[in-house]
Amino acid sequence: MISKGRVIFYIMKIDKLKVNWTLIVTYILTFALIGSYVYILLHGISPHDACLEYQKYYVENVLEDWPGYGGLDYEIGDVKYFATDHEKNEINTRGAGWGQLESEGCWTVGKEAYFYENIINAEDNEKYVVELEIYQTLADKAQVIVNGTEIGEIKSNENGVVSFEIPDNLIKNGFTSFELKIDNPKIPSEISDSTDDRGLGVNIVSFKIRKQ
Repeated sequence: MISKGRVIFYIMKIDKLKVNWTLIVTYILTFALIGSYVYILLHGISPHDACLEYQKYYVENVLEDWPGYGGLDYEIGDVKYFATDHEKNEINTRGAGWGQLESEGCWTVGKEAYFYENIINAEDNEKYVVELEIYQTLADKAQVIVNGTEIGEIKSNENGVVSFEIPDNLIKNGFTSFELKIDNPKIPSEISDSTDDRGLGVNIVSFKIRKQ
């Protein structure tokens, strides 16, 4: 005959086994979940599998804002605005070197400012022009560079619309970089009563590529 104490002992042992099995199952599920996340992450950041926007924003970190899927696509003739008064065509493909978008436009901050477009409808042997609408220029000058090639410069105190002819075959379909290289940006707090201590170069209102 089994004693009462022995019965209690067996019950406690069975309860421990139940607890252990629960922990084992929990660990298995946890590791499986972690493994699935790692698999998804590794495949998600693969340059071969990721879309262009994902690659440029999350992997290469060249974009300041997430443009959305297809947000880098640019059609010749479209106007992109650096000013907050134009929400529908507000630029979301800026790289490093910019301040916040304001109602008048957006200032370059520091000595280099970048933005990018994925051109989708360029034509072979067509001549193109880059148009920049400028609200104000504080720097001595700013070089305008497309895919590493200088196409012109913005002069001191320049404003209004300025146009730059693009050398043959420089504009093609695909990811395209635009750079403003700033010569001697000015700090407003050092030249006026402003409290702004950023090094400002050019305030850009809009950007456009058109046929010549």
